Amino acid sequence: MPRRGPGRNRPGAARPGFRPGFRPGFRPGFRPVFGLVFCVTFFCSAPPCVAAQATAFPEGIFSSVHESRETGDLGGLELRLFRSDERLMAEVVLCEGWCNVSHIVPVRLVDGRYRLRFVEHYEGSGGGDDLITEVELLPAGNAFRARLSSPGQAEASSWDDAFRLRPLKHPYGLAVAHRGGEPGTP
Repeated sequence: MPRRGPGRNRPGAARPGFRPGFRPGFRPGFRPVFGLVFCVTFFCSAPPCVAAQATAFPEGIFSSVHESRETGDLGGLELRLFRSDERLMAEVVLCEGWCNVSHIVPVRLVDGRYRLRFVEHYEGSGGGDDLITEVELLPAGNAFRARLSSPGQAEASSWDDAFRLRPLKHPYGLAVAHRGGEPGTP
């Protein structure tokens, strides 16, 4: 039986010649510096496609379109994000009372946010007018927050008032705009 006593066979007891933090055969400072130099060299020399893959373009349908129980009106924003000839594109419909016309427009990535704009033509008693709408999309998990604005507007609507666009498997607002008929179940 080993002898028990001060400094012998106890966990954490000091061993002769042991220095905390020292490992034999290791030159302090070499490995951390080498690892840091390797990581900086690797990430700085990575091709641009690696950076592009980090912000993958989420393809699919995203919508906030809903039907009012009282009036039957449709309201909200719906868009379908897709690629066409390696360009980021969106088919978008803004529903205000009804989902009338969809627009296919290019999408730009600016500062981690997707931006697009479309023009709608309105006819009224005073004649026709074009309204330009700009949409800014902020990724939020598997969904988006969408903020609308118009050129010349002092400031865009706040993110507190933003649409929450959830992913859908089938179009709702876009389907109404395409067929001009009755809405189905979202």
